Amino acid sequence: ITMTLRAAFAMLFAAAVAHKLLNAAQFRQTIHSYLRGFGIDGRGAEGPRLATLIALEFAVVAACALPSAQAAAGLLAGGALLLYAFAMTVNLARGNALLDCGCTWKIARQSVHPALIIRNALLSAIAFTLTVPVGSRHLAAMDVASILIAIPTITLLYGAANHLLTFDGPQAE
Repeated sequence: ITMTLRAAFAMLFAAAVAHKLLNAAQFRQTIHSYLRGFGIDGRGAEGPRLATLIALEFAVVAACALPSAQAAAGLLAGGALLLYAFAMTVNLARGNALLDCGCTWKIARQSVHPALIIRNALLSAIAFTLTVPVGSRHLAAMDVASILIAIPTITLLYGAANHLLTFDGPQAE
């Protein structure tokens, strides 16, 4: 289970890092939108924040890749997800609900809403389970097969759930 979770979180955060690196200008705009009105929204300050988030997410990927860093992976992944949930919560509280959360990597516009905060809180709780010590044993063929089936299944379920969160409900005609 922990290997599967580490692999799934590594993929999630690796995709996030790749997105930020490939679409840095768009992500700078997202950061600017999140920080608007906080007195720290000066243009040009997004670069260091972008670099810090990329470093944090890359650290999650690296920690997930090392079995000896499993607890660190759980703390980093859970903390990052809570940070993003907090940023969304603050913006919702400030009435900035039309903000694009940056969660879909510009595939679809996804406004910040409570379901995204709940999603991140749940993912964070799952990530924090990696901090619990577990015994080690040799993997059997069935274990490897289970992991190889679970990873794409989790990826597809996450993608489908995230896509469902982009819908605002039926549109009135």
